[in-house]
Amino acid sequence: MQNITQSEYNKEIQSLAQEIWREALEQANNDREDAYDLIYDVTHEYVDGHQWIIYSAYNQSVTECSYNPNAYQDIYDDTGLGQLVAEGGVSQLYRILAICAMHADVSEVVYGLAEGE
Repeated sequence: MQNITQSEYNKEIQSLAQEIWREALEQANNDREDAYDLIYDVTHEYVDGHQWIIYSAYNQSVTECSYNPNAYQDIYDDTGLGQLVAEGGVSQLYRILAICAMHADVSEVVYGLAEGE
């Protein structure tokens, strides 16, 4: 497992949120309402492609640093998680937990930026 410090995690979440908000604005030609509607999809793209998600060695550390470690519960129930483990192994479980947690953390910040600017 690659350890990520809480400080590193917080900085990366802030940085990603700023990038995502800029990207959403760019895609929406600086129309703030349209950009707001793009946040979820842009966040998913950035988080799904992030090295801390791609490389499984970081997944557990992401979940440990996250402010939303149980965010997966908004999407998956125990049966769904069990099926993922049966099909993809335990590493798939850690990836799902990490992506859901990181997505929730970044989303909170980016929506805050969108509403606060």
